[in-house]
Amino acid sequence: MSVTTDWLDYESIRGVLYRYCRGVDRLDKDLLRSCFHPDSLDEHGAFSGSGEEFVTWVLDLLGEPGLRTQHAISNVLIEIDGERARVESVFTATRLHTAARPPRIETFWGRYLDVFERRSGRWAVVHRRVVHDGSETRDAGPPMDNAPHFFEGRRDTDDVSYQT
Repeated sequence: MSVTTDWLDYESIRGVLYRYCRGVDRLDKDLLRSCFHPDSLDEHGAFSGSGEEFVTWVLDLLGEPGLRTQHAISNVLIEIDGERARVESVFTATRLHTAARPPRIETFWGRYLDVFERRSGRWAVVHRRVVHDGSETRDAGPPMDNAPHFFEGRRDTDDVSYQT
């Protein structure tokens, strides 16, 4: 493979990881489904099943009123071997429960251990294992004083990010 082809493969895989985060945080079923091949397996804590089943499960779990989430990916290690790639990604998942009294924040630090395959030119997850490296739950303080001056995030495709 050429350096250019390798770079495109790496960027395609990273793009899937970023779309996954956006799909979960915006409750975007189609975007989230695009991250998995149809015969994929996701081992996600209490959940174990196909990517399609995971999408339904996680959107039901995270779709509760008063919940906001933000997933961030870092330290992505990609090892490509032909049409397969082993990928380890460090992530932080934060959930803000605004409907709870008092409001609370849950933070999860972990890693996605993925096997990707390129099929018909498209990279997607065929196997995901989620590793728990640490977590905490704490009461949330009040919003920052200047928060009302910003665009308000939404948990759907009416979010401002879909408009730009």
